[in-house]
Amino acid sequence: MKAKDIQLPLANRGVNLPTKPKADRLQPHQSVTYAMGFDWIEFTCISDLNGLPNHPFLFSHEHTGHGTKYFNDLYRVETIVHGETFPFAEIEVKPRPSFLDPCLVKVKIANRFCYSPDILESINKFLSEYRLTFKNYVRLDMFVDVQQLNDYGDDIQSFMQHCASRKLVMKGKSMKVHHKRNEVQTITWGSRSSGTSITMYNKTAEMLKKSWKPWIESLWKESGFNPELDTYRLEYSVKKPKTDIVSEWGETIGLFSDVTFISKFNDLLLYYHNTHFQLAINKEGERFSRLQRFHPFIFNATIYRPKTTCIRPQSNNYTKAYIKRLAIDAMFYQKEGNRIHSTYLYDHLMELVHRYSLQKWFNDKFYWLNLKNSSLTVFDVYVQQHMKSTPLTQSQIILN
Repeated sequence: MKAKDIQLPLANRGVNLPTKPKADRLQPHQSVTYAMGFDWIEFTCISDLNGLPNHPFLFSHEHTGHGTKYFNDLYRVETIVHGETFPFAEIEVKPRPSFLDPCLVKVKIANRFCYSPDILESINKFLSEYRLTFKNYVRLDMFVDVQQLNDYGDDIQSFMQHCASRKLVMKGKSMKVHHKRNEVQTITWGSRSSGTSITMYNKTAEMLKKSWKPWIESLWKESGFNPELDTYRLEYSVKKPKTDIVSEWGETIGLFSDVTFISKFNDLLLYYHNTHFQLAINKEGERFSRLQRFHPFIFNATIYRPKTTCIRPQSNNYTKAYIKRLAIDAMFYQKEGNRIHSTYLYDHLMELVHRYSLQKWFNDKFYWLNLKNSSLTVFDVYVQQHMKSTPLTQSQIILN
C-alpha cells in the first residue's frame, strides 16, 4: 500500500496536554507496553590525579594506543559482573586544545551499562576509584521503544510514511528521511548541533543489520513485546542546555551538572517530549498554530525500565561470519552423506545462534538451507559399520 492511498486516522485529534501536574497522568494502559531508558550517557570530569590510578579495585583500564580529535589518549575501562568481564566505559584524557583544562576528562558509558538499573551507583563507584570530580553531562540519549501507536495500532510504518510525506508535520524542526525500498527506515527531526534532535527508526531492522544487542532483547522480553512484530524507537539526543530545564508547571527538573540528574528520567523524558515533539495534521496554507494536533504516543501505557544488568554475550560480524561458514560446511557434508560431520556442525552452529540470540537473523538469512539434525553419534556409526562387516550366521536349534 502506498502512502498516498492511506487515509489519516480520525480519532484522537486535538488532545490537549495537561495544564497542571496530575498524580494519575501516567496511569498504566493495560493493553499497551512501552520500554524506556537511556541509550547514551556521556559526561566530563576533572581529574584529581596526574594520570589514571594504577590498581583500581572494581575496574581495570587499557590504553588503546591512540587518541581522539580533542584528546591525546583514549582508554577502555572494563568491570566484572557476576564473574564476567564487560566493557564499562571509554575515557579520554589530556586535552589537545590549550584553552581546555589540562585535567579535563571525558567519559562515555558503554551501551550495555546504559541499560543497567544501577548505572548511577556504578558511575559513582567509578568516579570514586578514579579520583574524578563530576562536571557535566554533555550528551544524553533517551529512548521509547514501541510496537503500538494511537490510531495506528501496530502499523507503525504507516505513521512513518505519513510523516515522511508531510501529512503529519513537526513544529519548528527540519526533517531528514531515510528510505529502504518502499519502507521508511529512519526519520530525524532537528540536528545534533541544535542541542536536541529526535529520531524515529525501526530498531529491529537496525539491530539485525548491525549488531544484535542481548540487553535490548532482554528489555523487550520483559516488556512483553511480540517477537514477530518490528519494534520502533523514538530517540531524543540531548546536549547540555545553556539554561536550567524548567517544566511547563514552572518547576526546575534538574541540572546537567548534577550527577544524580539521570535518576529523574521520567520528568526529563516528559519535558523533552512535550516541548519538542509537537505533531499536527497538515493542511495546505495553514499556520502550525491553527493545525489540529496529533499525539501518537500512549504515555499512559505500562512502562518498563531495565531491571537487571544483562550479562549475555554480544555478537558481531565475526560471529555471524563464523556461523555462516559452519552452515555452509554442514550443508556440504549433508549432501555428501557424511551425517556425523553435518550433525556435529549443525549442533555447534545452533548452540551459537541461541547463545547470541541470533535466531531471527539466522532464519531470515538461511531460510533456504535444508539442514537437518540426524541425531547421529560416533557410537551409532561404529555399530552400523560393524554390522555391515560381520556376516550373519544361522543359529543351530536342537530339538528334543
